Amino acid sequence: MLITTTPVLDGYHIKKYIGTVVMPILGAGNIVKDWFAGNPSTYQRILAKFINNHIPEMTAQAKEQGANAIIGLHMETMNIFAGKSIMSIIIFYGTAVIAEMNTEAENE
Repeated sequence: MLITTTPVLDGYHIKKYIGTVVMPILGAGNIVKDWFAGNPSTYQRILAKFINNHIPEMTAQAKEQGANAIIGLHMETMNIFAGKSIMSIIIFYGTAVIAEMNTEAENE
């Protein structure tokens, strides 16, 4: 599975745009507060855990739809405050596509 943050894949052409794939994760704690308080390790641990555990789920979601690539991968983070409780949310999303490698004739 090819994954890129760009809207194109160099050396490939997009044969078909399938649709959006989304993978959210919720967790307790305040990522922004930890980051600016000089404790970025909490943010790094959460992000590493997310990538290791959930990007494979996102690629499986794309494969189930017939895709062989995800383009335009983005990450959003936010905190939701409810009284003294804080919920951190990380969402990865991108576009599932079928990409084909360009042939030499197409590159000329």
